[in-house]
Amino acid sequence: MPTLAQATRPYREAVTPNVDGALVEQRTLDAWTEAMDRQLSLPAERRRMGKNAVRSVARHSSEAVADDLLRSLTDLAVSSVPGSSVFPDEASAEGTPLESTPTANPMRSKVPLGRRAILKALAGEARTPTR
Repeated sequence: MPTLAQATRPYREAVTPNVDGALVEQRTLDAWTEAMDRQLSLPAERRRMGKNAVRSVARHSSEAVADDLLRSLTDLAVSSVPGSSVFPDEASAEGTPLESTPTANPMRSKVPLGRRAILKALAGEARTPTR
């Protein structure tokens, strides 16, 4: 079922009108009645928006957000491992140049890091990007 909500800030940020729901601009009985009648009189549009709403909610679920955060932390942990600098002229603590290639893409480990390895890397305790 698509969302039908008052056009307040939180709903404006969460609902894309005519994609995954509809927003009612005025706080009147007539405005709400018209919006509901429109939804009920267009079943194909309502089904399309409902499918889009399910996809939208799945993208913003706590599980999806946690997965995104874990990927970001993994990227950060891998890039913080000694020798993985993205700055070509950066030197190590011993003064020797670090070998690296600048890139616009986040550095990714060939082996996915576990949560413990990510936390250790963020704390500066990791030595290599392994489980």
